[in-house]
Amino acid sequence: MKTKIQFQKKTITLSIILGLHVMSHRINAQLIADFESFNTNPPGYFAPGTTTVFTAPGMVFPYQWNTAFGGYWAGGWAYTNVYDSTTAGFTNLYGVKAYKGYNQSAVYAVGQDQAHMILSLPGSTLSGFYVTNTTYAYKAIKFGDAFCRKFGDTTGTFSGGMYPQGGYPDYFKLRIKAFRNGILQPDSIQFYLADYRTAGTSNDFVLNQWAWCSTSALGRADSLEMRLFSSDIGSFGINTPLFFAIDQVTLIAPQTALYTNASNVNMHRYDSQLHCFTRSVADDTIEYQLWSVQGNVLFQGTWSMLNTFVNSGLSNGYYILKIKALNYTTQIRCIINQ
Repeated sequence: MKTKIQFQKKTITLSIILGLHVMSHRINAQLIADFESFNTNPPGYFAPGTTTVFTAPGMVFPYQWNTAFGGYWAGGWAYTNVYDSTTAGFTNLYGVKAYKGYNQSAVYAVGQDQAHMILSLPGSTLSGFYVTNTTYAYKAIKFGDAFCRKFGDTTGTFSGGMYPQGGYPDYFKLRIKAFRNGILQPDSIQFYLADYRTAGTSNDFVLNQWAWCSTSALGRADSLEMRLFSSDIGSFGINTPLFFAIDQVTLIAPQTALYTNASNVNMHRYDSQLHCFTRSVADDTIEYQLWSVQGNVLFQGTWSMLNTFVNSGLSNGYYILKIKALNYTTQIRCIINQ
């Protein structure tokens, strides 16, 4: 495979060769963010005290911090292993009614209204994720509180007698839209976290377990916008707590695979077997990083140091090579298959 990159009238031609007989092939790689690798000392949650991000394979989760009133989590995402399915109210921002993560996993993530999920690998599609209600939102919807009315309740809804008591068609839903090339796309996925639109029937529900939300219909995306909507609206906007939880976020990322049909590949010959590089810039001005698909930097340095990972015992699998020169960055996604 050859990638030709133009650098302000300077050209770099890069060819990476793994083995003697090399083929290039376009495949899709499935990457899953299950949050299990994040370190939370039970009970704990992501609270860095500053605006930042945390990452998973192919995904970036922004976190917003507001310094007012002593500081608080103002938006975005936080991962958590707080197991509290009973405590009502805003003191329990991180617990879920399902108690633990999907399939009883240890760690999951909580998002707020207008949270964005950035897809960091070009051409990616979010397949979907498991979603459920936080305990805070579930309790407010199911039973009401000082700020929210119980769903279905006509008291204070100004329904004018149109609906019997307990029959108001309430709902709480998550709407997902995709940004593509920086432009918000018109298509959306609507997922109901609570649905009383046929209020007073056996179809009424408030989600209390993990359920799959498919987003593949949105197609390729740079990022996804998550918005929450509720029928319980007061003079200051939505009364329902604008929080939800996700787990097992699944990404489909196109990969350019380099693999060999040679049964015995000598990876110890760096010059002849691994790379051929013609350039008009010096090796020490070209920077590289070799990433695992889990989002960890395995090796980094200047191009002249690239052979440091050749004899390092890398396992077969997917890797991402990021290259930067003259303020231009590109990345090559590959498979090492020895």
